[in-house]
Amino acid sequence: MKKGLLLLCCLFFSVNLIAQTEGCLVGSPTTGTLYYGTYSGTNNRRYTNPDAMIIACPSEDGSINHATNLSNTGDRCRIGTGGGFPYEVYSFTTVPCPLDDYIPLLILSISGLGLFYLRGKNKFNLI
Repeated sequence: MKKGLLLLCCLFFSVNLIAQTEGCLVGSPTTGTLYYGTYSGTNNRRYTNPDAMIIACPSEDGSINHATNLSNTGDRCRIGTGGGFPYEVYSFTTVPCPLDDYIPLLILSISGLGLFYLRGKNKFNLI
């Protein structure tokens, strides 16, 4: 019991202690992509080799994290070495996608494990 409670507390704190980051938003604040990482410049930032994060969840790239709490910093940015600074810098927080999208998979996997367990005990014969 104590080990389970300790594991639950560690999991809770590891999820909630995610720092806020700044990145270059390409697209809309609801469905766009944030590019973040090392940049050069101060008010006009140039991201040359950034990491990317999809804002929407679930994302098309299959990642389990998404960006939330977007806030425009007022700075301009660009991706790569092109001219001009057409995009805006946003601060954001990285959070895991909600489990609601995975409930059917959880139900199927738990049902399968339960069936496997019961068949192993010879208490439940389906076939």
